[in-house]
Amino acid sequence: PFGFALFYLRGVAPKVVKTIQMYKGVVPFIALQILALVIVGSNPSLVNYLPLRSSLVGDKAPPPKNPKLQYCLDDYIFNKLTADTNSLSYIANFENKSFNDFPEVWQKKVDSSIESAQKAVQMLKAAKAAELEVISEAQNYKPVLMSVRNSERQIRKQEERLEELKVLITQSKGKDAELEKRLDDKRQSILSELTGLKEEKPENWDNIFTEFAQLRDIETKSRTLFRRNADTAFQEIDNVILILESSEAFVSVENDILRVGDIMNNGDHGVAIDEIKRLTVQLGKITAASKVKSSLSKVRRELGKKNPKLEKALKSYNKALDSYYEMKDNLLKAESYLPELQSYQANLGNLISLRQLKEIPRDVALYLARCNSGHRDISLFF
Repeated sequence: PFGFALFYLRGVAPKVVKTIQMYKGVVPFIALQILALVIVGSNPSLVNYLPLRSSLVGDKAPPPKNPKLQYCLDDYIFNKLTADTNSLSYIANFENKSFNDFPEVWQKKVDSSIESAQKAVQMLKAAKAAELEVISEAQNYKPVLMSVRNSERQIRKQEERLEELKVLITQSKGKDAELEKRLDDKRQSILSELTGLKEEKPENWDNIFTEFAQLRDIETKSRTLFRRNADTAFQEIDNVILILESSEAFVSVENDILRVGDIMNNGDHGVAIDEIKRLTVQLGKITAASKVKSSLSKVRRELGKKNPKLEKALKSYNKALDSYYEMKDNLLKAESYLPELQSYQANLGNLISLRQLKEIPRDVALYLARCNSGHRDISLFF
């Protein structure tokens, strides 16, 4: 600002404006800059926090599945579980509910969701325990790691120098005996230094590195299993909910399916094909209708052949009818459970299955901004 005031403003401002007046004008801006530097100097993470906060709470925020957010997202979930011991009670409550007349085909998915949710919690706790062990062991491991990596860097540099010397020695051979001797002496000196550097590495370094790597792998594997099980818990129940939510649309196509059978019995194959094409497009938008759509598509393909076999087409059509009425019966039995399933899914999405949400909740976004703005030491992974 002083330079700007002195060199630029002085050149464009009228002569009546004194240089000292220009300095007075920029003093407030300089003061603001100094204040900003003091704030940033006392709290360096603020430099990362503000843009991260703006990004995570904005309209174009990344989804919760963004790989860069996973470590802090795990931390957020674990802290919530630790702070509120009753935060997982909904899993036990849901497991204890009576699903006596619930269709078996979906009961398996519900059971799988509950089992995966319980495993997810176990894996998250295992990951945090492994992380604490890594932090504890790192106090002794990191100084050794830094020393070894430093020695390895020096070894690589000296080996590069050796290669250069080999070329120079080859080029000077038979031309300059004195130069050749100096180069050879230098080579011997580097070889001696290399020997010393290699001896600096602890004899049991490979074992030390392997043991610590195993600790890191336990943490990494536990985190991976936590995320996988948390995703499965949400997705399994989501599949059932999507089917049940399509119940009304599924029931509404019954007459259209029956009309296809009447058209086939009348021998109007071309009309039947057109009707099936229209119907399969409609069924494709209904989650519960996948089997019915598949069977009707077989009917359409058979009727579209040069010499169609009506008996084969009717067999596929009857299979479509059986699938339809079986699904309709299951939907009627299960529709009363939909609110409980939705409530369970919402609870999963609020905590252990946060990754499955389309958008990051504001309170989670603020936590992630704080967490990701700090420095995380990843040197132990190299």
